[in-house]
Amino acid sequence: MRRAAEFLLGGAVVYVAMAAQAAGCASEVGPDVGPLGSGGQGGALVAGGFGGAPGGPSGEAGAVATAGEGGSGGIFNPVPAADAKSGTRLKARAYRGADGSEQPTFTWQDTERNEECSFRVAADGKVRCLPSAAVSASYFADAGCTIPAYFTATPIGCVPPPAYLFANAETCSPDGAAGVRVFERGAPPISIYGGKPGACVVLYATIPGGFVVYGAGAEVPASAFVEASIATLP
Repeated sequence: MRRAAEFLLGGAVVYVAMAAQAAGCASEVGPDVGPLGSGGQGGALVAGGFGGAPGGPSGEAGAVATAGEGGSGGIFNPVPAADAKSGTRLKARAYRGADGSEQPTFTWQDTERNEECSFRVAADGKVRCLPSAAVSASYFADAGCTIPAYFTATPIGCVPPPAYLFANAETCSPDGAAGVRVFERGAPPISIYGGKPGACVVLYATIPGGFVVYGAGAEVPASAFVEASIATLP
């Protein structure tokens, strides 16, 4: 009887841990690898959801269908969730099995911008559906540390170049979450800098071989993306 109780308790702990991990990683930006080799292997694009296997352009693998509703369950979503509901502009995305099954990917298709997106805090401090095909830019392309740049070791796998770069914003949401600025991917810089304005240092005057670098192009205003708010569902 004691062993049975221990087994049940252990299973409950694992389930809770998986649920917490799924909830906490829904909108995290994957870490990139800097010139000093900190962190894990870089190059993975931002995935707002966790409904797919890593390695694809937005953290998902296989055929994805746009659907107004989907199911729940699976290792990436151990906690049952309400079915996704499409709006006039954002359409819910789901894995659709050949047997008729469906499971939400927890990402959306922005039909106006024709791109996948997921909810996170934007530069204006509001929650908005920001593009999934983005990388987190933690370096700079200029000596004043004002132009964001992405710099990482060459990623392994078939990961296409991102359409956007995310950079930290000065604003925060009412609950204290930091916002991000969205930039179109621009030309790769010649040099890489680190630090902040007023304390900017050159890390690499010339980009060494075996690294991937992206520069920031034009900034996309936060108002270009669909705004959202937290609602309590019945």
